[in-house]
Amino acid sequence: MLKQLSIKNFKFHRDLDLMIKPVTVMTGMNGMGKSSVIQSLLLLRQSGRDLKTGLNLKGDLCDVGTFGEVFCQDARGNNIEFTLEFADKDKLNFNFSTENELDTFIKKVPELEDIILPDDEALFNDKFQYISAFRFGPQKNYNRDTSIVVQHHQVSKEKGQCEYAVHYLYEYSKETILSQLRYKDTQETQLEDQMEYWMSAIASKIRVNVDIQGTDLTLSYGYRGKTKESRVSAVNTGFGITYVLPILVSLLTAKPGHLIIIENPEAHIHPKGQSVLMQLVAQAVACGIQVIIETHSDHIINGLMVAVHNRILTSEDVALYYLQSEDENHVSDICSITVKKDGRISDAPQGFFDQIDIDMQTIVGF
Repeated sequence: MLKQLSIKNFKFHRDLDLMIKPVTVMTGMNGMGKSSVIQSLLLLRQSGRDLKTGLNLKGDLCDVGTFGEVFCQDARGNNIEFTLEFADKDKLNFNFSTENELDTFIKKVPELEDIILPDDEALFNDKFQYISAFRFGPQKNYNRDTSIVVQHHQVSKEKGQCEYAVHYLYEYSKETILSQLRYKDTQETQLEDQMEYWMSAIASKIRVNVDIQGTDLTLSYGYRGKTKESRVSAVNTGFGITYVLPILVSLLTAKPGHLIIIENPEAHIHPKGQSVLMQLVAQAVACGIQVIIETHSDHIINGLMVAVHNRILTSEDVALYYLQSEDENHVSDICSITVKKDGRISDAPQGFFDQIDIDMQTIVGF
């Protein structure tokens, strides 16, 4: 499990240290470097064995452009550096540089020793899912890819778009999930059953249907009425239902030791649904699944705090960060927010989900 991430001279981050917990949540205003933290992990993952020689800035998971575009404007030194620390392992330091600002592959600093990647860690194997903010919405048809889904157990190939989440659901619908991930008091343990329970709690009484049409797959949702069930195509159903589908699939099929990165899980989801989603996240984390989240939603934060309050998780399981900018330099400044044992938070900085208070003061007049 990942325990620590350090970033130097990458984009907005001149010198950033993050303690990574079983569930790590980053928030902050737009442009403060939350996505850049995730990109640092994606770059290391997509570079894989190439890390022995350099860092690939232009790959399937992440395309950040050239060295000149990602090198910190207020850098100290000439290198981009990432340091990872996993549980019970020595730190891994990755140091890269180039003299050509147009390079999309930047070479490892020569004097460094060869790095042996920990293949047993989820970041570098198939026990990994990345769900980006730029994920697929409702489509008329969905592609299949046996290599991606069956061989490598991924819902995405390109940039976390979750383009194969429907195929993944189709392929593993009869698989047994961890019993701890079941919705409330339900007894069924097959993926398709638990998808229905969790999806119905997030949206409404919904059954997810995946059918083969030629070489492609179609996605529809069944709505239960008093006398019968009606089917509606995904393209004629609210965006949020399809947006949350790959998150549910990834969480429900994960096992201890897996790592799931989720950007904006709240997208198109009602506040109540966001709270339910975080209940599942908490149950997954309690099973030993590591989750990293970027969010702009206080309902996502509150849902996690409820899980701590209800003792599904402990405060030690949670890392909560607010990213902001230094006043004098355009570099990141991070605030670690204290999570108490009862789920309350303290030491929250100005700007941390306080807009509702500001607006109410204006409306009410005090």
